[in-house]
Amino acid sequence: GTSAWAQVALATDVSGTLAVANTALVAGTGITLATNTLNVDASQGQITTVGALGAGTIGTGFGTINNGASTITTTGAVATGALTVTGDGSFSGDVTISAASGQAILDVSSVNSASSIRATSARSAGGNMSEISWRSSRGTIASPAAVQDGDRIGYITVQGYDNSAYANGFTIKTLATETWDASGNGVEVIFETNVTGDDTNAERFRISDVGSFELPQGAKLAFDTGGGDTYIYQESADDLHVVVG
Repeated sequence: GTSAWAQVALATDVSGTLAVANTALVAGTGITLATNTLNVDASQGQITTVGALGAGTIGTGFGTINNGASTITTTGAVATGALTVTGDGSFSGDVTISAASGQAILDVSSVNSASSIRATSARSAGGNMSEISWRSSRGTIASPAAVQDGDRIGYITVQGYDNSAYANGFTIKTLATETWDASGNGVEVIFETNVTGDDTNAERFRISDVGSFELPQGAKLAFDTGGGDTYIYQESADDLHVVVG
């Protein structure tokens, strides 16, 4: 049958195993630690709950947390090497992904379906918006410093698998065109693609800090007239060609 018990109080630290035989925690029972930490040996088992896992801190190396179809709620921190949400998981509030060194990666993946990142906002009055921001600085996260002329501020890269690794196919780069301060935040935007048969991104055009649309020397500005190739290109510094198909 089911073991019925109300409370187990441990006045001091206990080593070994506290066993509850042939049963599980059921509604109306629970384990509460007022000030200390509950640890689970990842090689021995797990804590399973179909209720709510309440406020506190879930530490690195905790093992497996299986909350069934219910909710994990914490007003503390989830400190872990990897947090995996399978199915239609959701978070309420701010989610921060950080790394002491190296890359901090949010990895969204799916099989036989599209992976997507979606931002939705709504309010009764106008003026609200959904936004995805790329931010960069010199210095550190805690003490940022101004970006310098030529610094890479943000990239958007589209990759495909080439039978050995994921490789870049298309990239948009945003570069600083000056050292930023409160009155000057100049940038230019560069668009790169791969030529068929090549595996290296190359610049195709850029939008300068003053809004000029700029092509590399030899690149064509083509027009689809439906009657042949019509394009403009610069062969050398003082040699501009117009070709009408």
